[in-house]
Amino acid sequence: MKNTHYLKQIVTIIIFFCTLQGFSQIPVGYYDSSSGLTGNELKSALHQTINNHIEFPYSSSDKDVWDILKEADRDPTNANNVI
Repeated sequence: MKNTHYLKQIVTIIIFFCTLQGFSQIPVGYYDSSSGLTGNELKSALHQTINNHIEFPYSSSDKDVWDILKEADRDPTNANNVI
């Protein structure tokens, strides 16, 4: 019975890390437009890659970088902790 519980934990951990690995990758083709470029051509291609990002101010009364960092670093099992 103890081995069954241990095996379930191992399988759960493996599935978790496989799922995490799948979501933590750069999307296929993300940097294809900048491959092999240098100088201003590289700069321009990278600009086009990230051109549609959302900008947040460093500090403001609305949502800012500090608010985002608090959310991103919050421990999901304990809101009083950061990871």
